[in-house]
Amino acid sequence: MRSLHVLTVVATAAVLYAGCATGDTGTYELGDDASTVDSSDGSSGSGGGDSTAHGDGSGDGSGNGGGNDSGNADGDDSGNMGGTDSSDGDDSGNGGMDSGNGGDDSGGDTGNGGTDSGGTDAGGDGNTCVTIAEPALPSHGGTACAVGDAGSCYPHDVSGYMPSYVPSFGAKQGVCTSSDISTYYTDCLASNNCGFWGGGPACLSCLVTDMSLTTYGALIQFSGVITVNTAGCIAAAEPCNVACAQRVQADLLCDNTTCNSGSFCPVVDQTSLLAYETCEQESDTSSASCGCYGFHQASSICQNRLSGSTHPAAAECDLAASTFQELYTAVATFMCGQ
Repeated sequence: MRSLHVLTVVATAAVLYAGCATGDTGTYELGDDASTVDSSDGSSGSGGGDSTAHGDGSGDGSGNGGGNDSGNADGDDSGNMGGTDSSDGDDSGNGGMDSGNGGDDSGGDTGNGGTDSGGTDAGGDGNTCVTIAEPALPSHGGTACAVGDAGSCYPHDVSGYMPSYVPSFGAKQGVCTSSDISTYYTDCLASNNCGFWGGGPACLSCLVTDMSLTTYGALIQFSGVITVNTAGCIAAAEPCNVACAQRVQADLLCDNTTCNSGSFCPVVDQTSLLAYETCEQESDTSSASCGCYGFHQASSICQNRLSGSTHPAAAECDLAASTFQELYTAVATFMCGQ
């Protein structure tokens, strides 16, 4: 399942998100199932500009000091046309992933995505964590694949892209109430009333983090779009399966690199959002040599393996969610709730 997205727009206080979004299987109008949002109102600029400011640039506790997105790539990645994320050195930077938080985990994948040797850890909810066999992770992305598209919005060459993992906040940071989380969706993500949102700076900084930061919260803000941090939730819920989280994040960052919501496919309104989502779909499914196909396969396989009662991430992170609201609520509650 892809991490869902939404558009972003500037409000007078705090971060404001509104618009429509698309998921893997369809397009959703505002008020329906939302998966990606775009930043209109001049926040994203006309290509590569800043993503939505946090409020009027006050920072409002978002941790972004004014909330400007770097405007490159898709947000997970540092975004320069296949450039890697700045990361904090947790990953080897070429597909060989760290073990992350696991206590008895074997230390992550070796080389380009070999499987973990097994073992158990304490999961984010205190349960025993059961390690899954991880699918191989490509050492780089694929080539460009225009697929008949006009203009610049198509999967560009990412053969130089190599994943670099950005860790996330752990489980239950205790800074948001259930009301904070639900009203942030209704006030800020699904309408233009974020100025009335009653949550505090600590909650906001856990809910929304800019793609340029070295630690992510429940939502990741890119140029023009915001996505739910499914990877971070998986890592928090099942530390022994952080390698799966790394695969999910690698797919997300690769997609934003190949389609770049700030340049190749600048997202400024609902129409451009749909074009960006189409580009992501083409990148993930067109052919084995195209864009981020290999990363998407690895991400999908490992998420499918996180099922059943032995894998708390399935429920805590709602990996079966079909709407932005469902996924956001689960991830925000688990990562930022009490």
